[in-house]
This record gives sequence, C-alpha cells and structure tokens, in this order.
Amino acid sequence: MPCSCNKPAVSYETKNTIHLCCVCDSKLFGRSDKVFCNVNCKNKYHAELRRHNKTVSKETIKILNKNYQTLCFLLGKNCSKFKINKLELERKGFNYEIVSGFSQTKFGFKLKIYEFSLYITHHNQVIISRDSEQSEISPFVYERWERFYKNNEHINSPI
Repeated sequence: MPCSCNKPAVSYETKNTIHLCCVCDSKLFGRSDKVFCNVNCKNKYHAELRRHNKTVSKETIKILNKNYQTLCFLLGKNCSKFKINKLELERKGFNYEIVSGFSQTKFGFKLKIYEFSLYITHHNQVIISRDSEQSEISPFVYERWERFYKNNEHINSPI
C-alpha cells in the first residue's frame, strides 16, 4: 500500500524541517515540495500504486459480478419486482458495500447494480426491481469479464 508523502520529519537539534523520500527515507535536497530522491524511487512508488489499484479494481468487479448473479438468480427472467429479507440476501452472498450506483429518493436510498434497483425498508426488507429503461448487460460482455479475470489472476495477485 502506498505511503503518505506529505509528512516531513522534524529534526530536534536544529528545529528545522527535514524532508524525507517516501520510498527510501533518505534526505531530500532542492525544492521544498520535492517528494522523491530520484527517478528510481518515483518509479517504484508509482508501480506499487498501479499494482494496488489493479488489485482493488479486480476485487471490486468480482464482488459486483457476484451481486449481479445473485440478483439474476432471485428475479429470474420474467419477474420484475421481488421482496426479500436483508439478512437472507446477505446469506446468499450479496455485499451491500459494492454497488454500481446509488441515489437519494423521497423514500430513502436506492442502490443500483446495473439494471437492478434495491430499496431497503425500515423493516429490514429489500425491494429489488429491474429497471425497464436500462437494458441488461450483454452475456458476451459478462463472459469477457469472467474470461479476463480467470486468465489474469496470476498477473493481478497481490505481492
């Protein structure tokens, strides 16, 4: 995980601020807003940042696709509205923290998972509806996502 580079170290002997490199903790000379001591440290930092972001996005898409599969299984092809207990939906593997969108309505928050809308009532009931305005995800796109993440698991694995 990337480090925070904005905190300078304080030298207690001279009461002056000494800036340190984010990666190797060596003293920085030159501009006061300098963050890295050399190009190698800068490259290491940004490579780690990209690696971390790839891992996070891969895990997020996996959870989002699992949520989508769960909702597709519950509603089926012909059903447009469904009501289920919030805990029962969690037991089926649904994660409320990963959604593709949300909005505030006069009835409360509306969570979105692609073409599905979820309303959570005061009695821990979840009303799931399929939006007729938004088209379903193409099965070809969904299969492409699955193939990509199955084939690239070794590349995106954390260090």
